[in-house]
Amino acid sequence: MGPQRSISKAAALFGILLFSLASVRAEPVPSGMHAVERPSPQRPTAERIAEIAGWLSPRPGGFCPPATNRTFWDKVAVDRSAILQKAESLLHEPIPALPEELYLNSEKTGQRETFHKPYNQRLQRASDLALAECLEMKGRFLAPLRETLEAILSEPTWVFPAHAFETPILQTNGSFVDLGVSARASTLARIYQWLGDSLGPEVKERIRTEIRKRAVDPYLARVYQDGQPPFFWMTNTNNWNAVCHAGITYAALATVEDRETRARVAAGATAYIVNFLNGFTPDGYCSEGIGYWGYGFGNFVLLAESLVHATQGHVNLYTDSGVAADASFPLRIEIVPKVFPAFADCSPNASVGPWILSLLARRYVLPATAASQPDPLSEPDLMLNPPAVEVPRQPIPDLDPLRGYFPEAGCLVSGPPILPKGSPSP
Repeated sequence: MGPQRSISKAAALFGILLFSLASVRAEPVPSGMHAVERPSPQRPTAERIAEIAGWLSPRPGGFCPPATNRTFWDKVAVDRSAILQKAESLLHEPIPALPEELYLNSEKTGQRETFHKPYNQRLQRASDLALAECLEMKGRFLAPLRETLEAILSEPTWVFPAHAFETPILQTNGSFVDLGVSARASTLARIYQWLGDSLGPEVKERIRTEIRKRAVDPYLARVYQDGQPPFFWMTNTNNWNAVCHAGITYAALATVEDRETRARVAAGATAYIVNFLNGFTPDGYCSEGIGYWGYGFGNFVLLAESLVHATQGHVNLYTDSGVAADASFPLRIEIVPKVFPAFADCSPNASVGPWILSLLARRYVLPATAASQPDPLSEPDLMLNPPAVEVPRQPIPDLDPLRGYFPEAGCLVSGPPILPKGSPSP
């Protein structure tokens, strides 16, 4: 959906002049921004795969130290009481039921909520129990965690019924990768990295096996096998591309023993993520709005961090052409702190997760007004442990404190200057 041509309610409330210009005379791109000419993705070559493999460690790994590293986990700055209390409440609750009837009914009727609620609750339950066990390390959350993991691993498919576009939902296992598959794969990989042997050999092996069968192998088949067209989202410019690539890549890097297989996934992701970046205009405008920028570009950040970490900085998507302009989008479209225009597919209450800006501040030279405290529970694998791999911080396009102008998109957002805390009034 394109930018709306009306003054947003949020802007009106703050008495701010805000324009969405449907037709603006073409002007040069402002200083610091350059027209982006990204090549069309090509299947990675054997040389590229070998190059990436040479940068990977012999063993898979994630960001966060395992729970056995008590020096780290005993000092994690989170609300331990709240986390443990939430996990304790789960000890008295059954695993949400997800019978086949729910899959079939959702596929038939198109009604999503009845299915999505238990589907999402299962994954959240596993994550909550795992985090609590990592903090406490007494073993009291392990049995219910294993039971929850077994339930997820035994699901007939990880694909959302609404995404069974060509194959009946109960036959999609291993034939399609969607948002649901990528989320389950990456979350299980995180738990695998955190708790490892504490999960038991059978659960550990099942996690590795199911991630390969449901996510990694289907992805590789669409990247490298002749006669297998890419999944539609691999050639698409919307958020699916970034979300699925981030989840699958992290899951592979964290759980797959074979280094060449990890390199093949990483090479495919670096090739096809170009299509997602091509969804931005050359001046960095996101036509899906600030809400989906957070979802899509937030997952791009997760993908970039996975690759920086796994390759010791040799694969750095932050340096790709035009990414700096894409990263600065929320800074240029913000009206006043935490208020954004309700353009495209987002609400007036849409905002940006603080963890995204916190990570971007490590990779780009951001103004003081963009400083944000990390939210440890948004993306635990990252926010509990700042990435150890440092790379040179990239400059971003020049920012105007009074306006954000996107000439290519035909959009202008104007407001009062946003000053750092403690600054004197102008």
